[in-house]
Amino acid sequence: MKCEFFEGLSSFLMSVCFCVVLILPAAFVGCAEKEKVLDIETPRTDVEVERDVNTGETDVEVNRDATTP
Repeated sequence: MKCEFFEGLSSFLMSVCFCVVLILPAAFVGCAEKEKVLDIETPRTDVEVERDVNTGETDVEVNRDATTP
């Protein structure tokens, strides 16, 4: 005869453990606070400039679409 309380508790604990495993990496990595300085979108090229609020470091990302002859 099984106890329904222990089965429910076991399933609850497994759910909590699963949630902790999903959330824990995000807590260690953290979020970089960046602000978008410039965002240019053209038909062939996208340019995005972001600045880190804490360090002042800037990141420039340029995406260019491949042209077809």
